[in-house]
This record gives sequence, C-alpha cells and structure tokens, in this order.
Amino acid sequence: MKTALVFFFLILVTRLHADDESGFVELFNGENLDGWDGKPGAWEVRGDEIWCTGLSENRNWLIWRGGQPTDFTLRLEFRWDKGNSGVQVRSDGLGEWQVFGYQVEIARQEVMGLWHHSLIGREHPKREARFLMTTAGERALIVSDGTRVNTKLEGAAAVQAHYHENEWNTMEIIASGDMVVQKNISIQSHCEHHMAPIIGKAHVAYIPNQRVVGLSKIARVVEVFSKRLQTQERLTVQIAKTLMESLDAKGVAVTIDSTHHCMTMRGIKKEQATTVTNFYLGQFKDDLSYQNRYLRFIAK
Repeated sequence: MKTALVFFFLILVTRLHADDESGFVELFNGENLDGWDGKPGAWEVRGDEIWCTGLSENRNWLIWRGGQPTDFTLRLEFRWDKGNSGVQVRSDGLGEWQVFGYQVEIARQEVMGLWHHSLIGREHPKREARFLMTTAGERALIVSDGTRVNTKLEGAAAVQAHYHENEWNTMEIIASGDMVVQKNISIQSHCEHHMAPIIGKAHVAYIPNQRVVGLSKIARVVEVFSKRLQTQERLTVQIAKTLMESLDAKGVAVTIDSTHHCMTMRGIKKEQATTVTNFYLGQFKDDLSYQNRYLRFIAK
C-alpha cells in the first residue's frame, strides 16, 4: 500500500498546522489522530500536539492515511529530546507500521540528510537497499545509470546549527518530481496501408515502482516497434504497454508526433499536416495532475 507521508520518531513532539497561504491543507485536526495510523500505545495527542510516548521499542511509525499527494510541500514543527528521528516520504507500506522509501533525517548527527531505507527486519528482502543518499548541506544528482554525484553546498555543521534539542524547530519538505521523461526519440516507420514512411518523434515518461531502467532501453523499445509496418495509434499503445509491463511501473505516458508521407506525398497532399497520438496507463490515466505535468515537460 502506498503511503504519502510517514513519521518515524523515538522521542518527538510534532505540530502540523495549515498555512495561511492558499493551497495548504491541515493534516492534523488538533484533537485526535483521525486519518493517522500508528502502533497502538506509541502515539497520543496532548493539547494540540502529537506525542510519541516512547512505550514501543521499535516500529514507531506514524503514517498519514489521508491521501496520496503527487507533488507537495510539507511544513511542520517538531521538538525532540534525543534519538534517531525522521520524516518518511514517497514510501511504500510493508505492513505492521513498516515502510520502505525516502527518509529525511532530522536528528542532529553526522548522518543527518536524506536516506533511502527502512528499519525493517533482517529477514526482509529489501533490507539491503538501505543507504544514505546525501548528507545535510549537500545536493545529490542521480543519473539514469545509477551514478550519484554529490555537491557540497553548505556543510552538515551549518545545517545542524539550525536544529535545537528540546526546542521547537520548523521544517519544510518539498517533494516534486517522481517521473522519468525522455523526449524527442526519433521514429522512422512505415504505414501498413500504403507502405509510405512515417517520420516523427516520440516522448515517453514513466513513474518508477522499484525499477529504473537505462534511458537507452526506452529508445530501443520505440525502435523495435517502429521497425514494423504500423499504424501510429497501435505503435503508441504498444510502446506504453510494453514499458508498463516490463518495468512494473506505476504509470506510463507515450506521445508520438509524426508526419505521414501517405498524406503529404500522395492523395490529398497536405505537406504541413502532422498527427499526434497519446496513450496513458496507471497514474497518468487516473490522475490528471500527472498528465498535466507530463504535457508541460514535453512542451518545453
């Protein structure tokens, strides 16, 4: 089950408030934990604050079940005494208050930064996937082959200086962009009706689940199907369905923009005419916000 937002704290008090700015939604009603899910006895509301009781030695996750936002900005206040604490985002639920995904570390320590991990049992097959992506004060760029390039911006000490134990701290997390988009993949095919060339370009996007593939593989899928006698409509669908199945992706979008020589060089001879086809699967089909983001990307 997909979780939009997860808190993992050992000793922590949290306040989440709606902002006066338009578009912000209050996640905590200030009275109870309606819409939240945590291990019984591990969390409680005191006044207008969420407290971790410290009664549970493990799996101190508090999971917000109120929806599955796409891009979002999270603003919160927190206070902690000691221990390992963090905010988990873009994460999958593994059952019994265990999660797997990205964690923004907030404890004041050397490994403060962004992790991709979960504190799950040794027997779980995903345990080995835990790693530190970037420390505080760094920017990490991960390219398609998995290579990570870290650039130091300020340094961990400078960032840690803004966090104070036993005092209220303010945090803002911006989660934007979870799709891979490849634009302008050239297409050379032939119309199955007239054997005339189809010349154009394809744009492909997918939302990864557990697997990210090298960008050349996307172009190869386009190439394989375009080398057959085709209709553009079927070609668009074939590319999308193949990527969706082979990557077990959460969503796939494919757009083809091409010129059909059976229309420009013969028959009606409309030299400027082009044909555009789109096909969406998964989250691109179900969520218009993903479609809109994708269309903005390919229009640039």
